[in-house]
Parts: sequence; structure tokens; C-alpha cells
Amino acid sequence: MKYQIKPTDRGDHILESVVPTSFGGDAVNYVFRGRLEDCEKMEGELMKGESVMKKMTIDIEVSPWLTEEGLHINLYAGNSDTETELNFTLQDLVDKEIDAHTFNGKLRDPKILDGLIKYLDDVADYAYKRVREMK
Repeated sequence: MKYQIKPTDRGDHILESVVPTSFGGDAVNYVFRGRLEDCEKMEGELMKGESVMKKMTIDIEVSPWLTEEGLHINLYAGNSDTETELNFTLQDLVDKEIDAHTFNGKLRDPKILDGLIKYLDDVADYAYKRVREMK
């Protein structure tokens, strides 16, 4: 990140951060206003802070399972052997989706969940078919 110090019409200075954008031009953000010496000091502090920042990568592994109780997710983060387990019943997920389309206790559009209902029917048919094939 670059910084620039500009004088103002009030006799003081402003420190701005300048970040190039992916679509051309720069994004300029106001950072600090004060005397020139204070702006220079602040710029130095910001630059020093940026130089000690380190990039870190955390690997996250997500393992979803559909069980007779609903959706079960195992989550592993970083080098830990400890997993976080999340469980959701399909009924809870359906209720959550219905709630997202509800206003004052009524569906905003009664047909809005037709696609979800058809998808769940198709998944049930698929599960029956796969179990019959494997017997």
C-alpha cells in the first residue's frame, strides 16, 4: 500500500492511503489529518506495521454427510486433529429456508418454494433408486 501526504486549504496536511484497483485507477482513503510532521510520523508507523505483518494460510477441511438424522458436517481447521461437528436436521433446514421467504407469518410468494419441494422429492426418489440398485 502506498501513502501520500497532501496540504489542505486549512494549512494542515492529510495522509491518504492509495490502493490500485483491479478496474483501473486508485482507491484513496483518508487516514489522518494534522501537521506535516505528524502526518510523516503516522506514515512511518503505518509503513513499519505493514512490514511486520505476515501472511498466514489455514487449511480447512469440510466433510459433509447425510444421515438418517439430517446433515452432519465434520470440520477440521489448521494442523489440529480436533474436529468440530455440526448437525442439522433436514426439518430445521427446511424451516430456515421457509423463514427466509416469510413476512408477517406468510410466504411472500406461495410458489417460491416449489423448486425446493421438487428438489427434495427428486432426491428422495434418487435415494430409493440407489438403495434398490445396491441390494
